[in-house]
Amino acid sequence: MMNKKKCAWVTVLWILLVLSGCAKKTISPDPSLPPAGGQAATVPGNNGPTAAGNAAEIPSVASLVQRGGQLAGVGNYRAALDLYGVALPRAVGNDKNVILDSMESVLLRCDVDLLRGIKTGTDSQIPPSFVLYALGYRYAARGEKEISRDLLQSYLRQYPHGRRVDDARQLLEIITVKKSEGIKIGCLLPLSGKYAVFGKRALKGVQVAMARLIPRYGDKVRLIIRDTASDRDIALQRMQELVDDRVMGIVGPMVTAQDVAGVAQSHGIPMIAMTQKDTVVQTGDYVFSNFITPAMQVEALVSHAMGYLGVTHFAVLHPRDKYGRKLTDFFCDKVMERGGQVRKVVAYDGKKTDFSKEIKRVAGFDDPGIQASLRRSGGVGGTRGAGGYIVNFEALFIPDAPSRLALILPQLIYNDVTGVVLLGTNIWHHPSLVQQAGPYVRNAVITEGYFAHSDRQGARQFKNAFAGMFETPPKFIEAIAHDTVSMLLETVMDPGVTSAAALRDALSGTRIFDGATGKTMFDREGELHKELFFLTVKNGAFVEITH
Repeated sequence: MMNKKKCAWVTVLWILLVLSGCAKKTISPDPSLPPAGGQAATVPGNNGPTAAGNAAEIPSVASLVQRGGQLAGVGNYRAALDLYGVALPRAVGNDKNVILDSMESVLLRCDVDLLRGIKTGTDSQIPPSFVLYALGYRYAARGEKEISRDLLQSYLRQYPHGRRVDDARQLLEIITVKKSEGIKIGCLLPLSGKYAVFGKRALKGVQVAMARLIPRYGDKVRLIIRDTASDRDIALQRMQELVDDRVMGIVGPMVTAQDVAGVAQSHGIPMIAMTQKDTVVQTGDYVFSNFITPAMQVEALVSHAMGYLGVTHFAVLHPRDKYGRKLTDFFCDKVMERGGQVRKVVAYDGKKTDFSKEIKRVAGFDDPGIQASLRRSGGVGGTRGAGGYIVNFEALFIPDAPSRLALILPQLIYNDVTGVVLLGTNIWHHPSLVQQAGPYVRNAVITEGYFAHSDRQGARQFKNAFAGMFETPPKFIEAIAHDTVSMLLETVMDPGVTSAAALRDALSGTRIFDGATGKTMFDREGELHKELFFLTVKNGAFVEITH
């Protein structure tokens, strides 16, 4: 008992010292004080003599509340709460309500870390019900609605007659999804501006998806489409409009995905962008992307060549540009990861028309030592050309467009590089390649994100539905937009998805969506895994490789 009385007297003495020093000063925000939500700081005062022994100078409740308000005004929330906690036991009548109102006001401005510290503390005079409600409120403001809902429900259970019961119920109404009243989904596309051609194609895919899903869900779901105009600032404005409309998820954008991803993350709204820039998903756990990337295609090519074709020795012939170097690095890394060998990497000037020198270098024809070694080994890991040379690899990766492939592929044959597997990304999948170099596209393996003539059920159904609406065959952009909208809507309508956080969790980890672009899933880290299509050229046409 004596210890408690001693502690109480020390506390009063401390407050007296503080107030006697501060009474002579004008309070103004001090840049040296910690920011909002920070730890308590020493309250400024002077070091002059005090009248601590004079009972008449013990601070009044009003002065404590006033000083607490001053500290809160400069962001010293914890110090303000400490003063309110000292004043509360001494207050009577309306003064007590004033202190409680001040406490609540400050608590609602504290950050989550400070509130959690107060909640777990044992020496605080702050009512636990106040702290619990404030935590629920702050988590909701951060977009972490699942945690907020749990805290608010706990508040209502523990304090059914608390001061904030009505507010807690109202906040729960806001953050809890009521599917019976309809769910809003946003869609951001560049329907005007520099990239309008892609946005308009994507919109057609979205329309096909909605035509399929509306009969299933009726008016339970509403898609809000906004035009980003291919502009960063406009995209941010349209994104804020969707936030204000309280959408539960967002499809897109395309070219401005990186610019708006932070908004989706900060508001806790799951967003599935459509961009090959894989850095966008690093924004946070609410940001996904459904698209094919160069790295994804290279990994699929290497996996197919080594796992299905049994190739172990590769070579790379690439243009001396950013795209060529980037894909070459990806390719070499993936081959080595799987235990294969890249025998030679040769770059060429894309402005040239004669590539014989580079072809002979990559094949090892210009190195008598390599040829002698290959002959001694019986050509292991290589292919014998028509001219007696031995090509020192089994597959050749060429990350370039059809316009240059039309020059390079005939020269491979002319320079006795035959019998090797040709590996290319989706930029090979263009009618001009068949038109200009069809006879020379031999043993090719080409990756693609969508193939309209595939026998896969999802691809075939989408093609038929699209052709029925627009009388033209769809391509990848249309297909990926269709699948992205379908994936988000079908996940939203899952009975277990009752909040944006639950939607985020449902999208990642276990759900596999099978659509026009094949099987798609996001792992626990939000990384995309997609089943690509493999194509080759036969009889002057692209056909699917099935296995």
